[in-house]
Amino acid sequence: MTNSGEDGFTLVELLISLTITGLITSFAIGGLTISIRTYRSIQADERLDSMYVGTSRLRALISAARPATILDQDTGVAKLLFSGQPQSLDFVTLSEGFALEGGLIRAKLALNCKAFGAADCQLELRTEVYRPDISPISTSEPAILLSGLKSFNLHFFGEREVGVPAAWETSWLAENSLPKAVVAEFTAEREGRLDQINATIPIVHASASR
Repeated sequence: MTNSGEDGFTLVELLISLTITGLITSFAIGGLTISIRTYRSIQADERLDSMYVGTSRLRALISAARPATILDQDTGVAKLLFSGQPQSLDFVTLSEGFALEGGLIRAKLALNCKAFGAADCQLELRTEVYRPDISPISTSEPAILLSGLKSFNLHFFGEREVGVPAAWETSWLAENSLPKAVVAEFTAEREGRLDQINATIPIVHASASR
């Protein structure tokens, strides 16, 4: 027996409260799931945007490569400054400021796999003011063009000698002309998926280097 003044729940009231609590919990979990998916989607979009921005900067820098020379420290003879290897490139190009046509910089691209381990690399860019002599110049801190790379390779298309048909090369070292084009092939991971990018970059001033 209970007194009429005592508070309590009947079985029906208890079932109703449990049902309401279950509904509220379901809505909360559903909202949390949507929030997590939205956050992951935003992160994926940001990584995708970052990849496209980095690829665009890479295209702009390489396409504007100039047939500039540098004094060889060993021979004292001026030689063309364009040293291309599968995972690095040292060349002269137009400053990204685009203020003046003569605003040349020396750009150094290099793949760095030490920062995050061999399975996750980044493409770094260092720049300095271009000087044809060997006077010391301060080099900028590395800027990251591309990150989350699983692979990265450069290929070079051009003529090594006058009269010899142009061909694809894995490196472009100590040549007397710029390659006609550079292809950057890389694989980047996004949301557990690997994206393969092949960027063909014609060099505008290649013909002027002969």
